Amino acid sequence: MVAGLTIFAGCNSESSEARRIQANLDNLAKIKAENAAKQAASEDELYGTPIEAINFVKTQLKDPFSAQFQNVRHEGLGICGQVNAKNALGGYVGFRNFYVEKRRSYVEIEGAYSHQFCK
Repeated sequence: MVAGLTIFAGCNSESSEARRIQANLDNLAKIKAENAAKQAASEDELYGTPIEAINFVKTQLKDPFSAQFQNVRHEGLGICGQVNAKNALGGYVGFRNFYVEKRRSYVEIEGAYSHQFCK
């Protein structure tokens, strides 16, 4: 009877150790997810959101209501993407790279920065 209790006690400590390890792993996963969310919010604060970039690019276009956007993302210190919009003659010009830097209030369509940072 004593031997049976000793074996049972050993199993109990192993399962409690397994629960403790799993709790630590769960806690680490939660911290990692929280840090990722904070970093994404930090990037939006520093570099702007994709929506802010799109609105900023629209201010530079002849026909902002015709603008079509694709591949908008954080890249380098700003936001990159591609825009297609109508020119003064009413025809679409094809997708062009753009680069927006919020902290400098800078926007560029088909320039050196858009080719350097937006690959």
